[in-house]
Amino acid sequence: MTEEKRIEDKVKRSEKISELTLYVAFGLVALTYTLFSSKSDFANLLLEHKSLFLIASICGVVSILLHYLQYVAGYFAAQKALSESDFQYSRKWWSYRMIKPLFVAKQIVVIAGVIVVGTAMTLTLVA
Repeated sequence: MTEEKRIEDKVKRSEKISELTLYVAFGLVALTYTLFSSKSDFANLLLEHKSLFLIASICGVVSILLHYLQYVAGYFAAQKALSESDFQYSRKWWSYRMIKPLFVAKQIVVIAGVIVVGTAMTLTLVA
């Protein structure tokens, strides 16, 4: 496989990871909203662990915010690169340095949210 193909593959996978992270983050928020607004017996049973679902929802919101901030950092880095004579990024720029940590952080936070939901559901089933 050529270097260009590997880079293309990395870009494709990074885009998919970001996309899936965002879907799961919105799902965490939607799940909590649905549970809190539902009158069903099942929702009431799950609400015994209301605080865990709130934590999961907060994880979703934080992940969405991190996703947005990653794109903002990327925008500023690209804007700065366009003002350079060689159009290259510099690792010294805060905007460029923030892209990868934000990418990783949004995944960690959304995974934590999923684990919290799993914990809440398990505790409900065990009780």
